[in-house]
Amino acid sequence: MPTYLTDGSGAWFTLGIANNDDLQTTVTTAPVPVPNPPLLTDGDGNWFTLGTNADGSDLILTPVPPPSNPGLASNIILTNLAGQSYVLGVIVAPDGTYLDTTQIPAQPAIGAGFLLVNDILTDVAFSLIQPSVNTQAPVGGIAKGLTTVNVFDPSMYVGAQMLVGTVQVDLEVVTITAVVPGVSFTAKFSLPHGVGAPIIGATFPVRQTTDPLYQQSEMLAYISTALNDFLTEVPLVYEIINNSGVSYTQQNAGLPLTCMYPVRVAAFKYPLRETSIPNLESYDYRWALQSADTPRAYFRNDSPMQTVGVWPRSNNITALEIIFAARGPQLLGLGDGMPIPDPFCVAIRSRVLSFAYSKDGGSQNPGLAKFWQSRYEFGVKVAKMVLGVIEDSNAQVAAQ
Repeated sequence: MPTYLTDGSGAWFTLGIANNDDLQTTVTTAPVPVPNPPLLTDGDGNWFTLGTNADGSDLILTPVPPPSNPGLASNIILTNLAGQSYVLGVIVAPDGTYLDTTQIPAQPAIGAGFLLVNDILTDVAFSLIQPSVNTQAPVGGIAKGLTTVNVFDPSMYVGAQMLVGTVQVDLEVVTITAVVPGVSFTAKFSLPHGVGAPIIGATFPVRQTTDPLYQQSEMLAYISTALNDFLTEVPLVYEIINNSGVSYTQQNAGLPLTCMYPVRVAAFKYPLRETSIPNLESYDYRWALQSADTPRAYFRNDSPMQTVGVWPRSNNITALEIIFAARGPQLLGLGDGMPIPDPFCVAIRSRVLSFAYSKDGGSQNPGLAKFWQSRYEFGVKVAKMVLGVIEDSNAQVAAQ
């Protein structure tokens, strides 16, 4: 819904943000029904209504008494044409009062499906007979900054991470800094949240105050490892870069850190043939000394780590287009999306459970660890079958 501003005499404007991050107003007709002016706060007890001058060229902050319900603060989020989102706030400085825009961190990528890391870990927690946080923001909402929220869940504890908000709207990960059991929790929020905003989290709370069976950081490491194990066996994620290249007389070009291996390398929109150093040596043992020219082939063996070699050496700065099989992040966050389609995440969950039951301690269960590992291996086989069915036959021929 647009944010409407008025000068108080009948002129109306909508508030937006330009690509250079400057606030801008656009003349509009009077909205029906007429809304209340936006109510902003600096988080330190100062409150203001937001309006404009007669032609909309200046935004005007008018001090007002604090409302009885702090949740009435307007949650104004503006998005520019580049897709970047900002939350509008106020800064009170010695030399005046100013509007402030804070860029909202990029929302976790949904990836190929809709499941987040927290969704999978919640399923894992259920199998491990561990409860999870599942509540919502109270009446009055949640203010930005270090805030005490008057809701509590038995799965909350100091240091636990939770998701607050809605995906692609105001989702953020917060860490609990204090709790009053049965009453409230405290955390630092980057964004305000309205009443009813979801508060969820697979926190693995069993025995947290004494000898926890599992730590959240441990489970995040498990799921990150499980994802990369799966992608190593079933390369489902491919990425493309166009800004890599080789300099004059250079033999190697760098690859992204997420690259497992390139599947296509092209120069000047022409695909290079894949070869190997032994193959080049059989062609001409002096291949490395040949004059620089336009690259015609690439090789992966015996090149420095995270690089690809080209032959012959480039006779100019040559931009390369590289399509590569990608691995996942080294460490996933609780709010991150999974880069693989949702049905394949079943295998990831099984792998995480096999790790959990293999851990030394009171939760160790070799039988269940073996069971969940077999489920993971079955998931890998099914994924390979699906990948084999949809794989391009021309690619199969080219790989032979």
